[in-house]
Order: sequence, then structure tokens, then C-alpha cells
Amino acid sequence: MEVDRNIKVTIIVPVYNAEKTIINCAINLVNQTLKDIEIIFIDDCSQDNCYEILQQIKLQFPDIVKVYRTEINSGPGGARNVGLEHASGKYIGFVDSDDLADITMYEKLLAVAENTGTDIVDCGFISEEMQTVIMPIPDEYTGTLDDKKRNRLISKEGYIWCKIFKRELLERYSLRFRENVAMEDTDFILFVYAVADSLECVKEPLYKHTCNMESIMEKMTKYNNYCTVYKAMEAISERLSALSDYDSIRVGCEAMLINLYLCGIVNCLESELKNKEMLPLLIDLQKLKGKVVRGGYNNPFILKNINEQCITIMKLNDKKPWELIIKQ
Repeated sequence: MEVDRNIKVTIIVPVYNAEKTIINCAINLVNQTLKDIEIIFIDDCSQDNCYEILQQIKLQFPDIVKVYRTEINSGPGGARNVGLEHASGKYIGFVDSDDLADITMYEKLLAVAENTGTDIVDCGFISEEMQTVIMPIPDEYTGTLDDKKRNRLISKEGYIWCKIFKRELLERYSLRFRENVAMEDTDFILFVYAVADSLECVKEPLYKHTCNMESIMEKMTKYNNYCTVYKAMEAISERLSALSDYDSIRVGCEAMLINLYLCGIVNCLESELKNKEMLPLLIDLQKLKGKVVRGGYNNPFILKNINEQCITIMKLNDKKPWELIIKQ
């Protein structure tokens, strides 16, 4: 789709069974101080009244609100992909349906984007789960991105909902989200870090991220978490290792992969699976790690962020996962 020069920012909101939160989320979006925006809500086959609520919002704000509905439930990734197909803004932002974007957020992010021409603009956010303010990426990792900055950013992952992305960058790589999975944005954001030329930050907490534990607990078990992590590792490796300059960002990528490897082991050990059911999962994880990680645990990002006990656990799973089960 051609970029509409009158639309500066497209905000994409995937919606699923969010009738309790979507109105408050939408109020902050339709009242943004930036007026050159479009807000695309995608109802992902909700079973509550979300779609009807979104239609009412569209009737009240027809100039800036668009509403689409997926034909089959495809998860946040699939819903966001629908939004990307219909987006017309120069920059793209993503908002979760139970979160709140400050009404000045997109005006402030766009001001930095237009002043610098950067590919990504980040901002701080309030984490309801941790009851704290998470501030932006440090200055030494902003500006023009080199290998050092890319590796650090990739090793730390990041969040898509406190940023705007230059749409041309996403379209250049036909970048889309994985569908029908959790952690669907992990490989997406890491790939963006790998290919973007620059990144800037607004040093204000302009986004409030909530944690809907009721919704999460309905779907997620330790086994499901294990599967999610396994698929994320595969996706990260497949997407980033295909880049011609992968060797220059391999340290950061492998740090993230090892972090996920640890999460997969822990989720497996803490699951309710019996030992005979757990062992093949740990072996599969071991094989995947051996396939996607060439370096060892002397990775500087690993040594900085993972303690010796966790490294010992991973080393044991590398060689003798059955002993790890016995010792758990």
C-alpha cells in the first residue's frame, strides 16, 4: 500500500476478548495530541463484545479509526499482520489492548523521528507487573548503530509497544510477525535491531504496560512456556542467521539464544511432566542449542547477566540432561 503523506503514524492494536480494557485503551489513542494518525484495531475473533465496541468507536471517530476482523483466530502476530497490510503511515506503532499510551506519546516520538530521520524511536514505560518505571535505552546505544550497539540491543531484546518504527524499513524486508504463537514479537524486534541504521529515545515514561495474569494463566503452563521458548529460539536463528552480516551480530544473538535456552530448561524442570516425558524435551532443547549456538558461555553478555549456578545447569543439560533431572 502507498504511504499516505497525510498520515504520520499508524497505530496498530490487536484485540482479543478485551472488552474490559479496550475502551480505556482507545480513549487515550483517539485523544492523542498528534492529529496526523490512524488507529487500526484488529479484532482477532473475540468471543466477547469487543467487535461491537470497536464499531461504536469507529462511528465516533471515522476519520482516524479503522476496524478489521480476522477470519480465524491467529494470535497477536496474525492480527498485527492484518494491521500492517492496511497501514498507511510513515511510522508504525503497536499498542496492546490492555495498555495505555500517554496522549502525548506519539507526538513526542514523531518529533524525534522527524528531527533525526531515525528508523526507531523508543520511550520509557511504566510496568504494572514490576510496579516500576523502565527508562529508555542508554545514550551510548542510541544514534547510528554499529556492531557494538547492535549486539547489546539484540542481547537485551526489547519491546515493540513503546516504540515507533519507520514503515519503509519494515516493508523493505517484508517484515511480519509469526502467527498463532506467543513471544511472536521476539524475533521481529531482534531483526529490526539487526537491520536498522539508527535508534533514538525519548526519556519519558509514555506508556503503561499491564500484565493480565487472568488471561495468561488460562493459556500458559510450564510446558506451553517451554514450547514457546523452543519456537522462539528456532525463529530467531532462522531469521537472523540468514543476514549476510550475521557474524557481526552473532555474539548478541547467541546471548539471547542462551538466555532462552535457560528459560526452556527451567520451564521444563518446573513442569508437571514425569521424568520420562521431560527427558526427550531436554534432549530436543540440547540439540537445538547445539545447532544455533556456536560459541560458549564465555560470551560477555552471558557472563554479565547470568550467574554461575545457571551456567552450571545449562552445561549439565548440554552433556547429561538425565543427570539434570535427577539433581533437580
